[in-house]
Amino acid sequence: MGNRSCVHRLLTAAILVVGLVMAVSGCGSSTTTSGETPRRSFTLRVGFISTGSNLGGPEGWAKNNGSLVTALTPAGVTNIEWVSFDNGPKLAAAMLGGSVDVGILGDTPALVARAAGLDARLVNQTRINLDTWLFAQKSGGPTSIKDLAGKTVATQVGSYMYRYLLDVLNQAGIRDKVTVSNLYTPNAQAALVRGDIAAYAAPAQIGPRLAAEGIPVIDKASVSHHDLYGTSVTIATEKLIAAHPDLPAVWNKARAAAVIDITAHPDAYYAFDAGVLGLSAAEAREIDPLGSYSAQPFTTEGLALLTSTARFLSAEKLAKNTVDVSSWQLTSPS
Repeated sequence: MGNRSCVHRLLTAAILVVGLVMAVSGCGSSTTTSGETPRRSFTLRVGFISTGSNLGGPEGWAKNNGSLVTALTPAGVTNIEWVSFDNGPKLAAAMLGGSVDVGILGDTPALVARAAGLDARLVNQTRINLDTWLFAQKSGGPTSIKDLAGKTVATQVGSYMYRYLLDVLNQAGIRDKVTVSNLYTPNAQAALVRGDIAAYAAPAQIGPRLAAEGIPVIDKASVSHHDLYGTSVTIATEKLIAAHPDLPAVWNKARAAAVIDITAHPDAYYAFDAGVLGLSAAEAREIDPLGSYSAQPFTTEGLALLTSTARFLSAEKLAKNTVDVSSWQLTSPS
């Protein structure tokens, strides 16, 4: 239990401390000054998660072809400033600090941030059924989840893969027999090859590359644990919504158009997606199925996954409280 409490403090502190630093240093631009009426035209600051600087999915597609900023013009957006982060807690901290208006990130860090007091609303679930691949040490490593007892495993703490990993260990009855450490995804391959860790819970986008290097896969959410799929969400600060109340609906309309477009042109989308992910088009099709995207802001399946994750984080004391997803959602986001 002490380790779980420590992890909770780590996640919350990452959000609060970085956010305060950004607030004090005045990161980012503001569309208003004290006492002014908010200007109609403004630059929208959007954060997203990437190990590089590229954004995939329908938002990335619309960003790449220029249709997104055009579609957001009715809400007063004249430009979009894109900011990439290597993990969700850092993005949430930037939103808390006021340097980012909209965030596209995994559900787990978004829920932890909401429970910690981030004043932002849920605009949509941009993707559901995010897969996690559990890789084992390359040579002489475990061949099953049960074999992880007494070992050290890793993932990015605070990510949707983290939730998957903890719950998989719980279900196997070995949670208290495994040491879970924080390791950024770009460092996973070297650690598995050296034998520094027994296993790594990785996002699906690096799965094909690690598998091609001969690193064994001992589990996937998509194969054995559908209840542990992750989702990604779009959240917007209350300050932004107060100044531009029509933006969430306009954003969701633009996103819906992009979903319809990529569904109608899958070959073109996967050529683009492969470049974003650094994979072949065939590999991109495998890990990024179009069925993971809905033109609707929310689906019954997606909300069920989100609610389950919220309850898990609270029960494990990884979040300060259980986030009420229905209250977090914007009432009329589309």
